Amino acid sequence: MISEYLRSLEGIEVFGVAGLILSILLFIVVVIWAIRADRAYIRTMERLPLDTSNATVEHSEKVYS
Repeated sequence: MISEYLRSLEGIEVFGVAGLILSILLFIVVVIWAIRADRAYIRTMERLPLDTSNATVEHSEKVYS
């Protein structure tokens, strides 16, 4: 039902093409950002979920005490 309604609208195909172009541009921007990103920053971010630094330990001690 919805697809029949959308087919009846004139110029609706522009939105599909625009969405595809925006998706491709976003992908290209993210790839360029990943290539140009500082390696130290990337290493810091990849270790973040497993980080057990003092800040995390101090926070958990405050919560559980």
